[in-house]
Amino acid sequence: MPRMSTKSQTRQSQTGHSQNNVPARKRKKKKVSGVCSHCLSVRKLHQSDGAVHLHGQRDDPCIGSGKPPLAQDGIAMVSLTRESAQLMSAISTQPETEALNSGEESTRLLRNRNRNVMKHIPKAARFACSQALENILASIVSNPDDIEKWHQLLRFAPSVLAQPPRAGRRRNIANVVKKRIDNKDYTREEDGNAEDKSGSRRKVDQRQLFLAAVNAKMEEGNIRAASRILCSQDRPTEATFDSLAAIQERHPTNGWMTQMEDLPKVTQTVPFQVSAREVEKAIRSFPAGSASGPDRLRPQHLLDLINNRESAGTLLQVTTDFINVLLRGECPRELRELIFGGTLIALSKKTGGLRPIVIGFVWRRLAAKCANGYALCRLGTFFVPLQVGIGTPAGGEAAVHAARNFVATMPENHVFVKLDFANAFNTLRRDVMLRAVHDTIPELYAFVYQAYSEESILQFGRFVVRSQMGPQQGDPLGPMLFCLPLQPTLRSLKSHFKLGYLDDISLGGHVDDVRKDLAMISELDTTLGLSLNRRKCEYYTESKLNHDEFENFVDRKKDELTLLGSPLFKGEALDVALQGHSDTLGRVLKDLVDLQAQAALILLRACFGAAKTTYLLRTSPCWNHPLLDKMDSQTRAGLNKILNTELNNTQWIQASLPIRDGGLGTRRLSMLATSAYLASAASTVLLVGTILGAEEW
Repeated sequence: MPRMSTKSQTRQSQTGHSQNNVPARKRKKKKVSGVCSHCLSVRKLHQSDGAVHLHGQRDDPCIGSGKPPLAQDGIAMVSLTRESAQLMSAISTQPETEALNSGEESTRLLRNRNRNVMKHIPKAARFACSQALENILASIVSNPDDIEKWHQLLRFAPSVLAQPPRAGRRRNIANVVKKRIDNKDYTREEDGNAEDKSGSRRKVDQRQLFLAAVNAKMEEGNIRAASRILCSQDRPTEATFDSLAAIQERHPTNGWMTQMEDLPKVTQTVPFQVSAREVEKAIRSFPAGSASGPDRLRPQHLLDLINNRESAGTLLQVTTDFINVLLRGECPRELRELIFGGTLIALSKKTGGLRPIVIGFVWRRLAAKCANGYALCRLGTFFVPLQVGIGTPAGGEAAVHAARNFVATMPENHVFVKLDFANAFNTLRRDVMLRAVHDTIPELYAFVYQAYSEESILQFGRFVVRSQMGPQQGDPLGPMLFCLPLQPTLRSLKSHFKLGYLDDISLGGHVDDVRKDLAMISELDTTLGLSLNRRKCEYYTESKLNHDEFENFVDRKKDELTLLGSPLFKGEALDVALQGHSDTLGRVLKDLVDLQAQAALILLRACFGAAKTTYLLRTSPCWNHPLLDKMDSQTRAGLNKILNTELNNTQWIQASLPIRDGGLGTRRLSMLATSAYLASAASTVLLVGTILGAEEW
C-alpha cells in the first residue's frame, strides 16, 4: 500500500479522518438542480432562495439567471435528476409531449446522449474493449431476458469510450480506457445531477463551424457527407416547443392499434439467421464517419474491434450470435421501444418546414442491414417492373426514359399523372405492413414484429416523440417495408403505364382507365393510411379534363414535366434544373476556396461539376445547352482559385482529362452530355421495354 504524505495525514486529521465521521448536520449539502425558465437548460440552484445559478455568456448572461426554476403545477422543479428535470420541463407547458415510460432505468440509460465519445478506439485498448464487449454480448446471448446485461451494453460506449477532459494533466487515452474497463464503469449508473454546461460555451462563428464540419467529414474519409454539407441549405434546428409541434405533426398517432392483436404469432415462422461473414460485410458497409445512436456507439468502433487481430474472430462470432438474437425477436419487451427507437434531428428546409432525421442504435441498424440484404436476394423479381425503387440497378434512370417515351408517343384522350402522398412514410399503417411481411417474407417477421408492433421512442433534444406509424426513417429495411403493402395495389391498376419509385407513383393511359385507378388509389387512405396530397399531384394531357378525380391537380405543359427530379424534355424544366445546378456550383466554389487546397480539389473533382450532374446528364437531353458551357467556366475559375494559378486553354484541356491520363479529373460537362445520355439509354433498354410492355422502344 502506498504511503500517505504528511500533508494528506494532516488534512485527514483535521477533517476527522473521514467524511463519514462528520455529523450529518455539518456535512455539505449537495446542490439540487432545476430547469431555467428562459433557456430550459438544467442548472444548479442556490440553497438560500432556490434561484437558478448565473449562466450563459460572460457579457450576456441568460435572462433566467437568478430567477426561480420552471414550475410544474405551481411546485418548483427541484431535487430532480438531470434527465427527470428535462422530461418534466418538456411536459410542463406542452400536454401532448410524453415522458419516457420505458422505466426509470431505461430513462437513465440515455442521460449522456450528448456526451462526447472517441471516434476511434485507441489501438492499445482494443483488445481490452473486445474482451469486455464480448463478455457482455455472450451474457445476453446465453440469457436474452437478463435486462441488466442489456443495460450494460447500452452504457458501454458513454462509460468506457467517453472523451476525457482536455484540461489538466496529460493522459494516455488508451490507459484511461483500459482503467475504465478494469473498473467495470459500464456496470454502474452515472451521476444524474451533472450540470448541463452547454449554455456556457463561448460563442463560435457559424461560418467556422460550417467549415469545421466539412473538414471533419473529409478527415473521416466520408467525401459524400462533406459534399452534402456543402450543397445543402438545410440547417439543424434547436429542440423548442415550436419545432416539437412541427415534428409531432409528422408523426401521427396510430388509430389502428386494435388491429395489432389479430396479427399472426411470431412462433408460427422460422426466423432468418445470419452468418459471421454477412455480419462482417454489413459492418464494413457503413459509410465512414457514420453517426452513433442514443448509446453513442459508432459503427467505426465495431470496425476498429473486428480489425484487431488478437480478438477479431471471437468478437465477430459473438456479435453474430447477438444479431441472431435480434433476428429471432428475443429482445426483452421492456426494452423494445428503446432499442428500436433513436435520436431525432430536425433540419429546417429552405422551402419551409422541418426535415426529421432519425439515427438508430447501431445494433438495430446492423441487424436490419443483414435482413435487408437477405430480403433483396429473396425478392429479386418481386417488385420489377412495377416498383423500381427497390433492388433495381439504374431503376430511376429507366423510369425517366420510360416516362419520356410514353409521353412522347401518347395519343389523344390519354393522360400522364404524377401522384404525391402526404407524409407517406410516417402514415403507413403498421398492422398492414407487418402482415405484408408475414405473407411475403416470413423469415423476417419476428425481427420486424418486435421493431414495429409497439411504438418506439425518438429523442428530440429534451423532448420525446412517439413513433407509431410507418417504417422508421433511417431503418435500412424502411424502403422495403413501405413498398411491400403497396405492391398489390400497383398490380391491380389498369393504366397502360404504371410505375412506382418508392412513394412516387406515375400513371399513364386512357383517361377513363386512369380515372378508375385514381379512385382506387384514393381508397388507400382507409386501407393503408396513405392519402394523396392533391395540390402536389400533377398531370399532362392534350385533351381537356373536367373530371373530379383530377380536382386540385397541377396542370403541366409538356416542357414542364419532370420525373424523379429529371426533366423529360428540353424547355423550361431543363432550364430550371441546369440553372439550379449552376447556382449550387457557384455557391459551393466560394466555400471550397476557404478549405485546405487538397481537400477542395478532391471535392471539386469527385462531388461537383460533372460528378454532381451525372444523373441529370444521363436522364435528360442536355447536350448543346448553353448552361453546360457556363458551368464549365465556373469549374475552371474555381480550379484556378484552388490551385492559385491561371490555367491557359491547353492546361485546362489537360486538367479535364481523367487522372490516369495525366489530368486532374475535372471533366467538362459539354463534352460528356451526349455520351452520358446514350450510355444510360443503352444500359436500361431492356428494363424500359419491360416497363412499357414492349420489346423495343
